[in-house]
Amino acid sequence: MKEKKGYVYVRLYPDDPYFSMACKSRYVLEHRLVMAKHLGRCLYPWEEPHHKNLKRSDNRIENLELRVIKHGRGAVVGDLLSELDVVKEENEALRQTLRTKEAVPA
Repeated sequence: MKEKKGYVYVRLYPDDPYFSMACKSRYVLEHRLVMAKHLGRCLYPWEEPHHKNLKRSDNRIENLELRVIKHGRGAVVGDLLSELDVVKEENEALRQTLRTKEAVPA
């Protein structure tokens, strides 16, 4: 492990399932690796784990929050998914209303 600007980096090897997240030097930011392992998949480039307590070397999963775009201004992924569920429900209700109106002759 090495540190740069307070962030901790971890070296990965080609046989590691998260190797695709590593840069050319084969290192990955530890907080990205911790979040990926927690989710059981590699992170997308637009997903960014945010340190809740702002300590860049504190990479405990309890201190990480997955955001989209760059953290700081980014939105929390869980919040976006909740909003998406609400929009889906509203969309389905509107579809039902339209189907009902189409079924009733004018």
